[in-house]
Amino acid sequence: TMTKCALYCRVSSSVQAKEGDSIPAQLDALHKYANEHKYQIIGTFVDDGISGTKDDRDELQKLLQMVMDNQVDLILVTKMDRLHRSLRNFLNMQDVLAKHNCHWLAIWEPIYDSSTPQGRMIINTMMNLAEFEAGQTSDRIRQVQAFKVSKHEVISGTCTPGYRIEDKHYVLDPDKADAVRLAFDTFNRTGSYAETIRATYGMGLPT
Repeated sequence: TMTKCALYCRVSSSVQAKEGDSIPAQLDALHKYANEHKYQIIGTFVDDGISGTKDDRDELQKLLQMVMDNQVDLILVTKMDRLHRSLRNFLNMQDVLAKHNCHWLAIWEPIYDSSTPQGRMIINTMMNLAEFEAGQTSDRIRQVQAFKVSKHEVISGTCTPGYRIEDKHYVLDPDKADAVRLAFDTFNRTGSYAETIRATYGMGLPT
């Protein structure tokens, strides 16, 4: 009988633009691999813009439900970290797969093959490293943001209405200074959003 395989793709917002990691590129590679090996594709699952550290991904959960219904023999991904970047979540998933005799394979990283003892050893080692890297990245981001806050610098590209960003700092937009001052004065005096909106209506501030 033909091996029943499911294709799984994921990108997080931080890798959307990375060459070769796009959803279409992953899907194309997975379809070609499955066809070359004469696997029966029974489902395609795509989680777009979701971190690999999260376990509650809609499409991943649908895939795991099919595994628990004994409909999947093999899960194909392009790279290991498309499935998980959290060791705990990975091990939980691996338990489910093992109970239902389902394996997975990273086609761009063939050393990751859960059907062999050597592959499982390498996977566990690399998952530890992937989790460590994800944690290090989160720590670096928090440290950078804390430093910016201490310097009163902006930490995002969005800007409060009535202000603009100059040299990494918020400054009052001269064209909207009167409207901003009126908004603050009105709200401090009335405590009412509705009154503030009415007072500044037509002065260029969003409602």
